[in-house]
Amino acid sequence: MIETAIKMSWVIMVLLSMVLGGLLFYKWKASQETVSTTVEKFPLVLSQEEKKLMGSWVEPIPENENEYHGFTLLSDGTARSINTGELLYKTWQIRGDELSLIVESIGEGLSSEDMETYIFEQISENTLLLKIGKSVFPYKRVH
Repeated sequence: MIETAIKMSWVIMVLLSMVLGGLLFYKWKASQETVSTTVEKFPLVLSQEEKKLMGSWVEPIPENENEYHGFTLLSDGTARSINTGELLYKTWQIRGDELSLIVESIGEGLSSEDMETYIFEQISENTLLLKIGKSVFPYKRVH
């Protein structure tokens, strides 16, 4: 009788482990699919607008007007941070009149990935005005 109860307990534990493992795998797989769909690869053929944007762009740091931060947009769709501390720009993409940047925020042992989407207010060879909501960010090209 005790042996049967032990065997049944063992079977129940194995089944519960399988169910829990399956749920954890499903959750992990779903999170991987979410990340892979937000970080899209840049097209190999660049439009004239995209070519205009490639390069490094900076804006003054609000707390210290003598220092700058920003990003570099590369031709393969990746992005790099310039003096942004805990924000790491990873990729960029243009959709219509919007610039989307995937940025990873790192701090205190935790990290999260977000998409920043700006609306183009102005684009010229050396000036880039980007808008989120009512905020406008004036970037200048770094040569």
